[in-house]
Amino acid sequence: MSDEVTPEEVELSQAEEWIIQAQNRTTHAIRALVRFVLIQFVTLTFGAIMYVLGIAAQSARDCQRYGDCGASWFLIFIGSIIIIFGVITSIRACRSELKQSEVPVYENAWIKESH
Repeated sequence: MSDEVTPEEVELSQAEEWIIQAQNRTTHAIRALVRFVLIQFVTLTFGAIMYVLGIAAQSARDCQRYGDCGASWFLIFIGSIIIIFGVITSIRACRSELKQSEVPVYENAWIKESH
């Protein structure tokens, strides 16, 4: 039994390394998508709840005293800030994960010549 490495074994180990790198890139790309959707879902849900509560909430005292029976602008403002924060945060998280995926960029991505 010899300890020499054959050319076939070298090619196989290179192929295994390529497969592992491809799996890592795919994992990061999927994580980017999932983080984007999850952050969007959570912040849009909370922001929409605050926004709707702001529209529905009325100050009974202000309504009776001043005739101001409108919405709670503070809750609407807070809901809007939550939504804007969520959009920005989800985009940043998605870009961060996509950078970690290290997907190779080709000049003509649909034409890849093998050498």
